[in-house]
Amino acid sequence: MRTAHSRNRRGLTGPLSALCAASAFGLAALTLVQPVSARDTKPVATSSAKKEISEATAALRRVAQVRPIPQAYLDRALAVAVFDDIVKAAFIVGGQGGNGVFVRRTATGWGAPAFVTLKAGSVGAQIGASRTDAVFLFMDQAAVDALVEGRLEFGTNIVAVAGPRTATAPEANTTTRQQVLVYAKQEGLFAGVSANGVKIGFDKDDNAAVYGDAAMADVLTGKISTPEGLGGLADALKVLKSNASN
Repeated sequence: MRTAHSRNRRGLTGPLSALCAASAFGLAALTLVQPVSARDTKPVATSSAKKEISEATAALRRVAQVRPIPQAYLDRALAVAVFDDIVKAAFIVGGQGGNGVFVRRTATGWGAPAFVTLKAGSVGAQIGASRTDAVFLFMDQAAVDALVEGRLEFGTNIVAVAGPRTATAPEANTTTRQQVLVYAKQEGLFAGVSANGVKIGFDKDDNAAVYGDAAMADVLTGKISTPEGLGGLADALKVLKSNASN
């Protein structure tokens, strides 16, 4: 009986060992998978993103030096987009293009930055080229929604005008029809009919490189924190606000 019992124990050793090994392998696999998934969803401050933030921050400061933005408008702005070196070139067929950074006001301050592009085209007997920096203040929710939904084009249901040099709080509160105010080194560049056809949209590749598959709505509403190293524009807006004069 003792010999048979020993044989039974030895006979169970193989299956039990295999089962234990399989369980251990499964736990190890889960341990390995979980950190990778977390890394995939965590925002990454890429070198390209850092460069764009730095360039947009510098552009904001350059614009503010030649075209101060009134405190009343900074206080009321729902979002801000800053473009550095927008290229405007024309020879028979003209166009504009540039890269920028967009930040939206949240309950706790400016949200995480999103990367945007500006595009426009025109046809006519034009010769010349120019570069400019521009700051867009989104004063109305309709303009913000249009950008988030991918249908922001000036000259349609969204109006862009050159931002006034001065403003009081009551004046800022009556600016709802001027849904986007533009401050640029070249005055009036986007004022009036010259804004028609200008489109602003999200740069899918740049945003995906930083935020992965995260929804832009989550990025802009504060559900995703600003990645370390990409807070320069928001910090500059805070300083600009404290230094702004009416």
